[in-house]
Amino acid sequence: MLKYYYGVMNSGKTASLLMSAFQKEKDGYKCLILKPYEKRDKNEVSSRVGLKRECITFSPEDNLITLVAGLDRKHYPIEYIYVDECQFLTKEQVVQLWKLSQLKNVNVMCFGLKTDFKNRLFESVKTLMVYADKIKTIQPSSGCQRCNNVATTHLLIVDGRGVLNYPTKFEGDVEGDIHFECVCQKCWHEEHDILKRLEEWN
Repeated sequence: MLKYYYGVMNSGKTASLLMSAFQKEKDGYKCLILKPYEKRDKNEVSSRVGLKRECITFSPEDNLITLVAGLDRKHYPIEYIYVDECQFLTKEQVVQLWKLSQLKNVNVMCFGLKTDFKNRLFESVKTLMVYADKIKTIQPSSGCQRCNNVATTHLLIVDGRGVLNYPTKFEGDVEGDIHFECVCQKCWHEEHDILKRLEEWN
């Protein structure tokens, strides 16, 4: 079974992944944790609450079926595969994970974002929405950073203003004059004056 768990930044996605893997291993299951390669922490999955553990990283060119097959033969029969930062998977890798879940009877658990700061679905997420057997939202402990609504997307703030013309992929936390805000749809559209333009157009 392929499962996709998504939430905004700071919603506890990685902490949920690590706690789930810990519980499965406690129950006797063999778990593998994967993550697209990042410069900031290399072979490690870490949450903002302090939980962390080693993982295996991979590049966009890697075939995950081949990767997992090699590990499965060398170490142990893998029963659960956890994938952190799954928004950075390629579309092909999502399909490979689905095939692993079907052909090898492996439970695949993907954790990550759904939308980028341009309020668009990541390409991998579009594929996950099609192939995932189960999709679940991880609700943040706090709501929109600008109102009381539920946060569902992100703003990229540069020098105090929301921007759209920055690269989509950031590696690691962003600090200083550049930061992200978790916001609701209404506040995202208000920041970019889209609601105002729609009212004028009508």
